[in-house]
Amino acid sequence: MKDGHDYTLHIPPYSLEDINGEKLNDSYFLKFQIVSNESAKKKLLIESISQNNNSKIMSLNESAKSLPSTLTRGVLEHGEIYAGIDKSGFIAKNGDVWLWGSNEMGQLGDFITPSSNKPVQLAGTDVVSMNKGFTGGTFSSYALKTDGTVTAFGFNYYGFLGLGPAGDQTDFVVSPTPISGLSNVNNISSRFYHTLAVKSNRTVWGWGDNQRGQVGVDRLELITTPEQIKGVNGVGNLMDIIAVDVGEIHSIALSSTGTVYVWGGNNHGQLANGSLNDESFPSKVQMGSSNVSLLTGVKAISAGDNFNLVLKEDGTVWGWGQNDKGQLGDSTTVERRYPVQVKGSNGVGLLNNVIAISGGSNYSLALKSDGTVWSWGENSMGQLGDGTTLGKLTPTQVKAIGGKSFLNDVIKIDAGNSHSIALTSSSFITWGNNTEGQLGNDSLISYSNIPVTVLQPSIRQDYEYIYDSANRLTAIIIHKGNISYRRDFVYDSNGNLLSAITKEIK
Repeated sequence: MKDGHDYTLHIPPYSLEDINGEKLNDSYFLKFQIVSNESAKKKLLIESISQNNNSKIMSLNESAKSLPSTLTRGVLEHGEIYAGIDKSGFIAKNGDVWLWGSNEMGQLGDFITPSSNKPVQLAGTDVVSMNKGFTGGTFSSYALKTDGTVTAFGFNYYGFLGLGPAGDQTDFVVSPTPISGLSNVNNISSRFYHTLAVKSNRTVWGWGDNQRGQVGVDRLELITTPEQIKGVNGVGNLMDIIAVDVGEIHSIALSSTGTVYVWGGNNHGQLANGSLNDESFPSKVQMGSSNVSLLTGVKAISAGDNFNLVLKEDGTVWGWGQNDKGQLGDSTTVERRYPVQVKGSNGVGLLNNVIAISGGSNYSLALKSDGTVWSWGENSMGQLGDGTTLGKLTPTQVKAIGGKSFLNDVIKIDAGNSHSIALTSSSFITWGNNTEGQLGNDSLISYSNIPVTVLQPSIRQDYEYIYDSANRLTAIIIHKGNISYRRDFVYDSNGNLLSAITKEIK
């Protein structure tokens, strides 16, 4: 768009909501200009709005409104991205963590801010990688710091955060709290009720719900502190692991030699052993019922809710497990108990030249070496990003911003429950479900079936963090217009959080 030019935007019926959330059944035409001010910032100068059913012109006397800026790579050079169940986030190069989406249970790092449809800064810095956990219909979050320790925050139902036994505790962990005894961690993965961590010595540790054996220890009960994962058939411990991922009730791990291990729930064939029996201990993924050929040559793994994806060294993608939505990409909806290869677009040939994969709830993403993104599976919330809400049994190409062309400069991808996030060469983009604001574009639209741009975050000037001499967070003061709130945190002599009280202070 050029400065000084007139533009008209057509807003179709039922695309706008009034302040009560009711859909407007009229069509509107917004006439505007783009101008630059003295600081060279783009402004949106609204001239008039015409209502289609009566041609009434409403002149606007409001001052020019700033166009939302976008989150550029300059803000997040070499950053990490992730998509959670109903939130999203990224970690900046300086270690700052930015989150957006649902905050029902404090998963954005405080208990005053409502769900946010644009990035919110998490208190604290020096974070390398973030993952997400889902507990009892609510969220928990984990942060992996540069010193190899892991902190947890959010809902701590019965101690799912790994911070130790909590009895019938249903309180919240307000700020990132270190998980005792867990150190030298290289990466973490959490989803729904359990979490896994890989240490620098390539051992695997887990905690959370183990009713289906998904944690990988020999007791089918809640594991409230990290325990080391057993080896094949429960002999010794699982070793030489470089990556892990978790599904709803199962786990998957990749060794340095390119072999893959799975354990936990097997109700959809997630364990690739030909049966539907759960297993508490890891086993190597088989290629067929002969129990002779093993899956090898794998460079990356990803778990969906009840299925798995692997990326092989040759750039091909394979999957197994639940397939009722076509999430395995083999042009069928047949459940697979052994790996099958993902087909090419429209079922022609095979998907190749892939450099990254990510499994969502019931859909899948793949990033090719040419920067294009491909998706398949469920699409009820536009999570495939192809401009439709129709599910796909084979890969379809993800559209670009505006939907006129296709993405071709993507660097990283991640699939959430029913929304996706990607890092391009110039911005961060999202698509899919937005019912909790997880697209981060400051929009109230329920979903987008094409990518949108995440808004540029700003430093939280409305937050004040107060720490004691032990560097524990003792209070958060949040300024909301003319009202301020203070949340005080009380600890015992051992540093355990006893209570958190919020009150209005002015």
